[in-house]
Order: sequence, then C-alpha cells, then structure tokens
Amino acid sequence: LIGAQGHDMIGFNPRPGQVKGWSAQTLAHGADSLVFFRYRAAVFGQEEFCYGVLDHYTKRGEGRKWQEAKDVYALARDYDQLWLAPIKAEVALLYDMVNIYAWQAQPQSTAFDFATEAHRLYYPFWRNGVAVDVVAATRTLDSAGTGTSAEAAAALLARYKVLVLPAMMIVPDSSRAMAVLEAYVEAGGSIWVGYRSDLKDDRSQIRRAESRLAQLAGGTSAAVERLH
Repeated sequence: LIGAQGHDMIGFNPRPGQVKGWSAQTLAHGADSLVFFRYRAAVFGQEEFCYGVLDHYTKRGEGRKWQEAKDVYALARDYDQLWLAPIKAEVALLYDMVNIYAWQAQPQSTAFDFATEAHRLYYPFWRNGVAVDVVAATRTLDSAGTGTSAEAAAALLARYKVLVLPAMMIVPDSSRAMAVLEAYVEAGGSIWVGYRSDLKDDRSQIRRAESRLAQLAGGTSAAVERLH
C-alpha cells in the first residue's frame, strides 16, 4: 500500500520513506515481485481516498510517492543479486495431514490443535532470524535421497541440521520414515518432537511398544494427561 488503506473507514497514510522500508523488508524475506496499490487515486467508488502513486491531481512524474516508487525500483535493481539469492534453510518443520486428521479424534484438550503446536515450535527459530522450510513429512522422509536409510539420512542431514516434528503422533510403519529419523540422529542431526510422538501406528491404533521418538531423546512416555 502506497496510500491510505480502507474503504469507508480510512486508515493512515504511509509516512515518507515507509513504503521503501516495507519494500526492502519484503524483498529481504524472499519476495521476487512487488505490486503497488494503487497507481492513480480513484475519483469514484469506495476507494476514492486510498490515494496511490499518483493522487487525484498529481501529474505523472511528480510528487513524493512517485519519487518513492522510483526509489524502490532503483533499490531492487541495485541489489538484485541479494534479493534473488536462494534462501537456504537449515531447519525443516515437518507438516503432516495424516497427523492433523488423527489429532481430530480425542484431542484431549480444547487448548490444543496441530497448527498451533506447529507455530509454537516454529516461533523461536523465526524470532531469532533462522530460516525454516515447512515441508511435507512423508515426502521428505520417504524421498530423502536414494539407497539405504543411512544414505537417505546423510542426504537429509546435508540439507537440514534440525528437523521439527510437531505432535507427530503417527510415524507410519509402512514407510522407512522411522529408520531415516534414527539414522539422521545417529549421524548428528537434531530432532524436536512434540506431544504424543509416535504413539500410534498406520491404523491410528495405540502401539503396544514405547515411542521410538521418545527413545531417541533418551526417555519414555509413562502416561498421557492434559495440562490445561
């Protein structure tokens, strides 16, 4: 937004230089294109006071916002190698629809849901400026390289130093996911695990064995209980 936002209730105009700062921040976060809203301020309709790069009677090539838009383009051109450089994340959060559906049956607490738990584990990395890839769990673990589980884990570790598994209640036995995770940890990778990790099998039935993910962390799951 290079002008005021809103329709019938209009907000504040961006202050001088603010659009340039917003644009630089957006490019630095990985955007490869920017669109200004709007080019010329409308003279009818519900967006008459939203303003634009050119206001109602500003001539083309004149005005503060015209110059600021030019400054944004110059900034993008001058540092294009920085903006367009690939972003390499060393942390991956494994998002999994199977576990999202599994948690909908007997979630145990109204304060819990999979997305909130994923955000909770994502937040400390984001807050400290660490890039995180959000990737499909099954695809990432099943297709991590070729060959043995150890070779697949080595390929995964070459890309990610940390794997975040938010509430991964089901780790399927029908894939090599668990073998890859075990080999990944043995090779030096770090895994963050959440609630009820590896408590169920592919049929969504409770295992008659300890959680393998808990054992990777050197612990066991003695009981399941809600905290709030």
